[in-house]
Amino acid sequence: MRSFGNFQHQGQCGSPKSPARFFAIFFSKKSIKEKISPFPKYISMRFFDDYRNRFVYSKIIFPLSFLFSITAFSQDMKILWQSDSLLRHPESIAYDAKRNCLYVSNMDKNTPLSDLYTDPISMVSTDGKTIEVEWMKGFSSPTGLVLKNDTLYIVEKNGIAIVDVEHQKIIQRISIDSKGFLNDLTIDDKGRIFVTESEKEGKIYLIENGKSSIWFSSKQIGGFNGIFADGKYLILGVNSDHTLKKICVKSQKIKDIAYLGEGNIDGIQKTKLGKYLVSHFLGNIYEVCKKGKVNEIFNSRDQNLFVADFAYVPGLNQIFIPSLRTNHVFSLYYEK
Repeated sequence: MRSFGNFQHQGQCGSPKSPARFFAIFFSKKSIKEKISPFPKYISMRFFDDYRNRFVYSKIIFPLSFLFSITAFSQDMKILWQSDSLLRHPESIAYDAKRNCLYVSNMDKNTPLSDLYTDPISMVSTDGKTIEVEWMKGFSSPTGLVLKNDTLYIVEKNGIAIVDVEHQKIIQRISIDSKGFLNDLTIDDKGRIFVTESEKEGKIYLIENGKSSIWFSSKQIGGFNGIFADGKYLILGVNSDHTLKKICVKSQKIKDIAYLGEGNIDGIQKTKLGKYLVSHFLGNIYEVCKKGKVNEIFNSRDQNLFVADFAYVPGLNQIFIPSLRTNHVFSLYYEK
């Protein structure tokens, strides 16, 4: 096991009311589209809309959101430890306070289709020194994890598996009629389970009383990944437009919280101060307040450390992170 020192970088802040948002609104006007369109009239406006969206977000909104919002904020993120690379594409982590350990899903991309239910859940000590790679076997491309009491809920290729961790036994499987990639899950105060599907058409499935159904769907937004139940809202990472959103559970009305720039929004957790911790898979962690202010607190894109669906443990002042492409777990010191 290797130890690391302080990881230093310059953070940034952003706001939905920044000048970058003005440019997005400016370029959405039909009159402007007609004036600046470089395409002949016989080319459909839908084609121009797609071109405009890609141009505005990649060339204008993302650079300007950082250009106009850089502050003096900075934070030293201390990497406490990094485990050996024994895991098999680790995707998600759940912390078990009772046993003081971590459960890690292994989305093993090398598993042949003929062996769908052979992937393991690993158990890792909170200091990274002990790894039981095959703590439990028999899962199908497991991704998102949630631990509630002594029950571990696991997203699989065709639904979810429910595990009694005390006896290391699968006690139930609930199928989901999905042809897409099932990704993350969360459980609200009423015990309802919400599962995201990461496809072009955004879908969230509800599991209640042992049965699954489509709870929310949208053809306008998609690429749903991280999801977190926060009272009357579901906090959702939407990768089609790179935004963190909230959905009212009662009305299903959806609103933007913050634009996070290019990247795959993955894990979502909540801090003791009520901010959201949100990861970009390629190596970023952001603090996002409910009003949309964004602080980048960690950036490891140049360090070959990936940030998938992490676990935040305030009692230990640590963020435990699965680095999917490098088959290991690492820990950050975070006290807020």
